[in-house]
Amino acid sequence: MHLYQQGSSGRFKGVDASAPGYAHSPVGDRRPGKVATSGPRGDSRPFESGLFSAASIWEIAIKSQLRRRDFSADPAEVAGVAVESGFDELPIRAQHCALTTRLPEHHRDPFDRVLIAQAITEPVRLLTVDRVLAEYSELVLVL
Repeated sequence: MHLYQQGSSGRFKGVDASAPGYAHSPVGDRRPGKVATSGPRGDSRPFESGLFSAASIWEIAIKSQLRRRDFSADPAEVAGVAVESGFDELPIRAQHCALTTRLPEHHRDPFDRVLIAQAITEPVRLLTVDRVLAEYSELVLVL
């Protein structure tokens, strides 16, 4: 899962799932289909506020539908757990999609490009394990 962070309060303002076969928790847990319910430093507190991207659920749905052997997650379950954990959905807006055409070609994954566009547009800090995404903006923080 990718995370968004907004402002200086340190509150998380978004979660996003995109990974080759796994949803990532903020502390690097790579269990298939799991959404983290602990804080970013591994404490037991759920996130105070957050967002998960509709793009993530879409990506999970596509990977699930393709029946990839390295991926077993139910998109409705992931979205449900995210909501139960206190996250709100960040919809994909036209301005997010339009911005993807103006992003440099550092990364070709369309879902990651939407996540970058969402981070820039909203604006929120994108926390990720994908080092390539850091080339896009100072809003991207690699964990």
